[in-house]
Amino acid sequence: MNSGDRAVNSGGVLRNSGDFGHHCHIWHQRAKSPELRRDARVDEARQSRLSARFWERMAEESGEATIEFVGVVLGLLVPLVYLILVFFQIQAGLYAAEAGAAASARILTEHPQTGTTAAELAVQLAASDQGLPVGGTAFSLVCETGDCPAAGSRGEVSVNVQVPLPVVGTLLDGLIPAEISLSSTHPIQWGEHGA
Repeated sequence: MNSGDRAVNSGGVLRNSGDFGHHCHIWHQRAKSPELRRDARVDEARQSRLSARFWERMAEESGEATIEFVGVVLGLLVPLVYLILVFFQIQAGLYAAEAGAAASARILTEHPQTGTTAAELAVQLAASDQGLPVGGTAFSLVCETGDCPAAGSRGEVSVNVQVPLPVVGTLLDGLIPAEISLSSTHPIQWGEHGA
C-alpha cells in the first residue's frame, strides 16, 4: 500500500484508508438513526430536569440558610443588647447614689440643722439627672460618735437608689425582680464648734 491508501489512527497505527472510510460511513449512518436521535433527546431532557431540580434545591437550601442565619443572629444579638442596657442602667444608678451621697453630706456639713430637706432634694436631683425615678430614692444619716451635729461628731450619709431593669417590669413582672437596689455612703464630720 502506498501512502494514499493508508491513514493514521489516534494510536499512531497505520490503517487501510478503505477500512477507515467504511467505519466513518457506519458512524454517520448510526448518527442519522431515529432511535439514536430519540435517545439523545431523552438524555438531554433528563439532564435538563436534573439541572432544574439541582438549582431548585440550591435555592431552597439558600432560603433555609438565610432563615437559620437570621435566627442565630437574633438569638445572640438580643441578649447581648439587653445586657448592655442593663449595664448602663446599673452604671447610672451607681452614679446617682454616689453623687447624691456626696451632695447631701456637703449640705449637712454646712447646714446641719436646716439642711435635711435640702439633702433629700439633692439625692432626688442626682437620680433625676441619670434618668431614674425620684420616688425610688432614700436618704439617711447615721451618727457614729456623740450627738449629731455636736462639735467633733462624725456620721455617715447613706443613699439608696432603686434602679428599674429595662423591659422586665413589663414582660416578666412577678417572675424576676423588676428593679435592683444600689446604695452609697459618704462620711461626714462637723467642726470643733459644731452646728
